[in-house]
Amino acid sequence: MRLVIEYGTGGSVRGVTGHPGFRAPAIGKTGTTDRERDLWFVGGSPTYTGALWVGYDKPATVGASASDTAAPLWGWWFRALHSDLPTEDFTDPDLNTRSFCTISGKRGNGSCRLIWGPFVPGTEPSEACEISHASEETPERRVRLWDSTEE
Repeated sequence: MRLVIEYGTGGSVRGVTGHPGFRAPAIGKTGTTDRERDLWFVGGSPTYTGALWVGYDKPATVGASASDTAAPLWGWWFRALHSDLPTEDFTDPDLNTRSFCTISGKRGNGSCRLIWGPFVPGTEPSEACEISHASEETPERRVRLWDSTEE
């Protein structure tokens, strides 16, 4: 989410021509709905988080994108909010990385397809997956398995 501000659509939280924005460390996400009816920016600093929405009570086109409107407004708001605060940086959380089954979310059992993910210490999957996954699932095998359950 830091990259959204540093290199992406949220860069305008830093300011637009002649109007400086929020320069301290920040994370965020822009959003523009279909037909530009809702524009939003959700972001945070190490001290505060905040969401800003731009739209009408009765749906109507705003005529801009979140990066054009919502992000700079959020940046001005956060600049004012932090004006008397020391600049802080984000600290990396204490996380453990573990693999887990893509189907059950539990520890792998040798037949699972695994992915890696971050966990707060003490929240890692503790139980083993109870599913016996097929070693190779081809489209033909899926059809046969599906057909056999239909009988």
